[in-house]
Formats: sequence, structure tokens, C-alpha cells
Amino acid sequence: MNTLTTRGRIITLLAFVAAAQAVTMEPAPATVSTVEKQIESAWVESETTEGVVFYLGDWKSPNRLATTRKPGAYLKVIYLGNNDVNVMKADVQYASSDWDKAAESYKKATTTAKWNWEVEHSYRRAAECLARANKATDAIAVQKEYLTRFPKNVHMAEVVSLRARLALAAGDHVSALTDYKEMTAQGAKWGPTAEVEGHLGQRSVLVAQKKFADAVALLTPYWAKLKPDTDADAFGQVALAVASDLEADGKTAECIGALKKTYLAPITSEAQARARLHHARLLAKPNDTDNNLAAFDQVAIAALLGGDAETQAAATKLARELISRIDKDAKLSDVIHKEYRSYLSSL
Repeated sequence: MNTLTTRGRIITLLAFVAAAQAVTMEPAPATVSTVEKQIESAWVESETTEGVVFYLGDWKSPNRLATTRKPGAYLKVIYLGNNDVNVMKADVQYASSDWDKAAESYKKATTTAKWNWEVEHSYRRAAECLARANKATDAIAVQKEYLTRFPKNVHMAEVVSLRARLALAAGDHVSALTDYKEMTAQGAKWGPTAEVEGHLGQRSVLVAQKKFADAVALLTPYWAKLKPDTDADAFGQVALAVASDLEADGKTAECIGALKKTYLAPITSEAQARARLHHARLLAKPNDTDNNLAAFDQVAIAALLGGDAETQAAATKLARELISRIDKDAKLSDVIHKEYRSYLSSL
């Protein structure tokens, strides 16, 4: 067989594979959520960057009519139930943190699932599991296969974010920074969290290089654009990052100013609690009477705000340490010692 014949066979085989992958899969049951209403009992044929295509009624009917909602004309698609046994098996393994087995099951599901969303879900989860199993090369290979098969997927933020994190973990700062910049640039298309994650990702690359002043310079103008009443989560995340980098850069006063701006803003209690805990830690460093009392006030509020478990535990630990300091402080009266000792029972 000559070279031209062999090349022709290869091209034919590649075309066959591409055609097989391009075959429309069976529509999946779902609810299409819009601003006006919930479109229930929909059968979704595809969801891509060009929009969602679905049928109402009998999708097998030769007279069926497809409905298309362009990006921005719908909020999200809520897919109903799993269908593929390999997906269900993988989800159980994933929930048990059995990353190697889950990755294998998800990879198998990419060839057996009959719904597009299950196949896409399986690709993304397989890559995540491989990354968690410290198999970065395999994770990136799965991502490449996913992007080849679904180039117009609506999950680019998730894919690029994982790829950037893997690059950062490998010390490839250039690749990580490139991906995070792309997330920032594509924020309007890739979803509401892509832009903030892109900024915070760029910041993480700079922090990894101990370029704290550059990280502050990057985030400060973006922070100024965020409105705490409408972008509460993003405002809190960016604010805490700025404060952390200011402290790392030796600018304690500016750090405290950023923390006060954070916990006085109308944002989530979790972010407020973390900001007050950070402030308390800074106040506690000198270990003198006034600062210990002020630090306790901040950490007590942090504990009362009811943040996440890690913040709650850290706040309680610091509060107990501060009460011990206050109880041993000879500058304070016995009445004050007794008052602060009474706080122990409530921690």
C-alpha cells in the first residue's frame, strides 16, 4: 500500500470519527429557567454558546418543532435525573473521594451516556478527579478531548479555571496567568463568577511569586468597581484578598483600613466574620492591655456572626487566648477579670 493510499484511509477514518461525534444525541429531560417562567417538561437537544435548543411535547414526533433560546434569553437549564449507569457509579465514587475509580468511571461514561449534559459532566468530573489524584497530565488530556468534542460548551470558565490551577501548581506562572486573564476578558460570556475568579487567579499567580504590591495594584481598581449591595460575594472575596496582600507587603495600617471597609459593608456574614477575625489577629500581636481588649471585641463579633466552620473555630480559639491574657493582666481590675472570665462559658 503506497503512502497516498494510506493517507487517504487515515483521512477517511478521521472524517468518520468526526461525523460520529457530531451525531445529535437523544434530547434530555429538563426545566429551562427564564426570567418570566419555568419551562417544565422540556426536552433539551443541546446547550451551547449559541443557546439552548429544546422541544415541548413528544420529541420523537416527526412534526416536532424546536425552540431556541439565545444566551441571555434564559437563566439556566436544570437537567432532571441521571440516565447512565456509569455516571451514577462515578457520582457515588466521587462523593466518597475515590478519585482514581471515579475518574475511570467518568471516562467510561463519556462513551456510554446518551445525553449531552451527562457526557459533558463526565468529562469535567473526570478531569477534576485526575487533578485531585495528582495526575495533572491526564487531567489536561481529558480536557483537550472534551474541548475537541464540545468546542461550544457553556462551561469554559470551569475548564479554564482547572487548567490554570494545574499550571500554577506546576509552577508554570506564564500559562496560569494567561488562562486567568482569559477568564477576566471573557467574564461577560462565561458566567457571573468568571471575571472575579479571573482577577483572583491573577492575584494568586502574583502572590506565588511574592509580588504582593503588584497583587494589591491589580485588585484595588477592580474592588472599587464592585458594589457590596449587588456584588456582595465578589466584594467580600476581593476585599479579603486585598487586605491579606497589604499585610504581607508590610502595610498594616492600610490592611486594617481595608478590613474595616469590608466588615462595615452590607456583605455576607461569612466575609464579615473573616474580616473581623483578621483585624483581631492584628490587634492581638502587640499583646498589651488596650489592644487585647479591642481584639476581643472584634473576635467576639466574628464568633457571633456565625461564619464558616474554620472561621468559627479560629475565632473561638483566639477569643479564649485573649480572655486568658486579660485575666492575667495586672493593669485590669478584678471586676474586669471576672467579667471576661464569664465569657468563657459562651464560647
